[in-house]
Amino acid sequence: MDLSPSLYGVAAPDRIYAGAAQAALAMGQIETARVYYRKFATTVAELGRHMKDPSTLAWHQNVLAKLKQQLPDGL
Repeated sequence: MDLSPSLYGVAAPDRIYAGAAQAALAMGQIETARVYYRKFATTVAELGRHMKDPSTLAWHQNVLAKLKQQLPDGL
């Protein structure tokens, strides 16, 4: 996914990483899910540094929490 030229200029990488983590979990690819979870978490942290109202990241925080619950220990 990271090297795909079709993703150049994507407007919502946060949602792509969240979806990729969820898809990997659904397919039982735990290590891949961890990779995308970390990328999603990093993206959310970066968004948080630039937003004045933290409530705008409520969806992101909710998805992070759900993914963390579904992933075995050792994120």
